[in-house]
Amino acid sequence: GGGSFSLQAPSSSSNNRVLTLPDSADGTIAKTSDINYVKLQALQSSDPVSSITFSSLDVTTYRTFKLIFTGIPTTDATSLAFRFMVDGTGQAENQYHWGNLGVTNAGAVFDSALQQTAGRIAGGAGSDDQEGWTFELTVLPHVSGDPTFRNNFAYSQNVRFNSSNLYRGESFWLRYKTNVATNGFKIYADSGNIDNYSYTLYGLTR
Repeated sequence: GGGSFSLQAPSSSSNNRVLTLPDSADGTIAKTSDINYVKLQALQSSDPVSSITFSSLDVTTYRTFKLIFTGIPTTDATSLAFRFMVDGTGQAENQYHWGNLGVTNAGAVFDSALQQTAGRIAGGAGSDDQEGWTFELTVLPHVSGDPTFRNNFAYSQNVRFNSSNLYRGESFWLRYKTNVATNGFKIYADSGNIDNYSYTLYGLTR
């Protein structure tokens, strides 16, 4: 990462050089400001952790954050919980309103909804290597200047295999119904730890 690239006109025609684009290119050179999604961080690890935190995010530059994640729990039938953060401190008021809708490997539909001190972004998964969670999570914090009580919501699209190695596909939606300005979030197992995981976090510029 890092570095820059610039083009300058040659001092004379004898110094002309040709920059060749691939056959599939349309000839457009994008400005940095045209690139809306920016990769912020990535990690792959086999060391179990109780939680994964993204604190003190740049909410001035980035409006929305997207997390691509895969991992397994150390304890069977473990779900993944979610909390917003303020300067590294998890927010735990009983104002997380969340719900989900999913489908089993047999085509049966299931759903649930609760108000708790944390949201949920993935259901119970098995701890074998072929089980666990794979999901995409989108997070929109409430920041200074936002309309009162707006934002602080998140949603996930999740594929998991439970402790019987059976497929579950599901969506989760949550809202932290407060007027707290947040600048981070964390995900954590509701039992045991998160193991053999990898993730990439992106920011969507304002």
